[in-house]
Amino acid sequence: MRNTTYAMIFLIAIMVGIMTSPLVGDAACAPISRTLRVGMQGEDVRALQKFLNDDVDSMIATTGVGSPGNESTVFGPATLRAVMKFQAANKEQILIPAGVTEPTGIIGKMMRGVVNQYLCANPSLGVEGAEVSTSSSKTSSDPLDTPQNRKRIAELQARSDAIFAENDKKLTDALQSIKQRYAVIDAKMTEATKAIDKVHKMEEVFNALSDPSTAIVPGVKGGVFGLADPLQISVIVPSVAYRGDRIGIIGSGFLENNKLHIADKVIDMEMPNKEGTVSFARLPADLPMGRNTAFVENSKGKSDPVPFFIAEKQTAAPVISSFTPAATGIGKTVTLRGTNFLAKNDIYTSLGVINNVSSSDGTTLTFTVQAEPALVGTDGKLIDKLPYTVLVGNDRGLSGVVQIPME
Repeated sequence: MRNTTYAMIFLIAIMVGIMTSPLVGDAACAPISRTLRVGMQGEDVRALQKFLNDDVDSMIATTGVGSPGNESTVFGPATLRAVMKFQAANKEQILIPAGVTEPTGIIGKMMRGVVNQYLCANPSLGVEGAEVSTSSSKTSSDPLDTPQNRKRIAELQARSDAIFAENDKKLTDALQSIKQRYAVIDAKMTEATKAIDKVHKMEEVFNALSDPSTAIVPGVKGGVFGLADPLQISVIVPSVAYRGDRIGIIGSGFLENNKLHIADKVIDMEMPNKEGTVSFARLPADLPMGRNTAFVENSKGKSDPVPFFIAEKQTAAPVISSFTPAATGIGKTVTLRGTNFLAKNDIYTSLGVINNVSSSDGTTLTFTVQAEPALVGTDGKLIDKLPYTVLVGNDRGLSGVVQIPME
């Protein structure tokens, strides 16, 4: 509708800073040059009626006198109603700038400027006085169309384009930075999830080895297992064991038939769980003592080897009798007190293995609580509040398990 055109006329006027100047003034195109009100007559009234009839929303009449093509020179009641209707619909542009809030029906300076602007821009309406002589370089059908205004608008457009380009680059850079940060966070979350899952599986295996009622359910023959996963060992539980012990192997890619290789021995593994991530095996009685390596083999190939220690059962296995402090946390020091600690001891915790911890007196072991980075939040504490279990292994065997509260 035409209302948008009027709004744009005033917006452009504001941009170029000429709202304080008359829209028509001495311009050659001024079909209406006086204030019009009801009861007046003249060709300028006919021009006003043509303006009003050019939009269905302000049309004076649909048929008869005053209708399109039948405009008259008399400003009567029908014209008054059409003018007031137009003023009400465009009061932001016509009334309010003049300090008026309600329609007056009077064609004053503000409305006269809008009407003339439209009539001069649309000579096809056939309004007398709307034709502009082309012989004079000083006249124009658009009083806003001056070299100064065109230059100012071009400057504003260029400035606007520059601002948009700068903001677009900033937005693009910000979005790229956010994507990179999310990628890092996503990678850390994936790593943390894997680490937490590994610790949970270690607890399940510990429980399954010590309590048959909590056994991990194996898969069934012909199952898919870990067919799509790489063959690998994450950890053997416990990583220090005795001949004849049943051990748990945690990893991925385990299938229906798997062989565990330790030293020169090949051991049949039990049916893994349905995900192919946990299996068990019974250690033979003739395994070589001390430090060894272990790997799994199936139709996929061989996993990378991991360290594994075979201890000799003795009556003088290490014993943990107490610990300090009463509660601990990541990066804090813990002291174990007990007996039968050696110069080289491995401390097996629910957060990982700490190798080659020395005891100078055979009764104390001091170490720092460690965890994989993926398990630790930005506050330096564990992401998942897991119980912290500890046992000691050395050439004399394995101690019992103690549980230290985490802060």
